[in-house]
Order: sequence, then C-alpha cells, then structure tokens
Amino acid sequence: MGNWLKNLWNSTESLTTWSFWVQLAAASLAFGALVLTLRKDRLDRENELGGERELADTKAIAAQANERAENTRKANLELQLRVEAERMARIRSEERFAWRRLTEEQRSFITSKLLKFPKHVASLSFI
Repeated sequence: MGNWLKNLWNSTESLTTWSFWVQLAAASLAFGALVLTLRKDRLDRENELGGERELADTKAIAAQANERAENTRKANLELQLRVEAERMARIRSEERFAWRRLTEEQRSFITSKLLKFPKHVASLSFI
C-alpha cells in the first residue's frame, strides 16, 4: 500500500489527478465560502428588517400602554373628584346634624326665660 501511494504521488498522471482534486477541493471551498457569505448577508438583512419590525411593534405596544395609562389617570382624577365631593357633602351633613353646644349667652337667655316658671322642673339636654 505504501508503494502504491508513493508511485501515485511521483507519477505525471498522478500529479494531474492530484492537481484536479486539489483544484476541485479549492473550488468547493470557494463555492462554500461564497454560499456562506451570501447566506450571512441574507440573514443580516432579515435580522435588520426583523429588528425594524420589532422596534415598530415595541413602539406600538408602548403607545398602547401610554394610552391606557392616560385613560387610567383620567379615571383616577374623576374618582378623586367624586370622593372629594362626597366627603364635602358628608362634612356639610355632619355640621348640620352635629351635636350643638350652647354658648354662655344662649344659656343665660334660656335660663332667664325659664325663671318665669319657678314651680316647674326643666331639663335641657339636646337641641
């Protein structure tokens, strides 16, 4: 086997055969490199376009989120106004129906009027 390979390597025919196979291998490698380069370029373009699409999609999603946030903010403001109006109505009602205290002037006025009825017992708890 060793002589066969040595003879093949040293013969003129074999050099032509080897040259053919080496050239074929080089051409195959060059073609493979060309295919890989073209494929890489195509993938780069697709990634670039995909990136632009993703960016556009992301911007659209962000715009929708901003719109929802604005709607939520407006609804929150409306609710705050309602709560404040209800709180003010409650305060007005409490002031209107709250327990009252008599001032010293009011006590002396009522006392002077009740003194006209000395035989009667009067008790004033709430007004």
